[in-house]
Amino acid sequence: MASSLVALQPAHGGNNARIELSNGDSGRSLKVSVGTEINVTLKTIGSGRYGTASVSSRAVQFLDEAAGPPIPGGPVQLMRFRAQSAGAAQISIPFNGGMGPNAATPPFTLSVQVTGATAP
Repeated sequence: MASSLVALQPAHGGNNARIELSNGDSGRSLKVSVGTEINVTLKTIGSGRYGTASVSSRAVQFLDEAAGPPIPGGPVQLMRFRAQSAGAAQISIPFNGGMGPNAATPPFTLSVQVTGATAP
């Protein structure tokens, strides 16, 4: 699937800009401003869970991971990132699927282009 650069409108304006993403956003290319928080909610059906996020540059900083509200099908993971400085970053979150049909689940990936001055 070809991805195109998408400038997303944040959920909140100003320095508290936040973008909410989920499993279906994997493979997207985003353009955001410095200071924007990127929240990724990943749901899993059955066994397995997403592993530790990796970020390719300092343009985006990994903030934290938390368990989301439980769903009957499996775990929900919330991962937060912040656009820290102008530049580009690749985010990759591998899936540790264990056995069964989830074993072949590809990683969650995101390309982020950050514009603006470095965050304080």
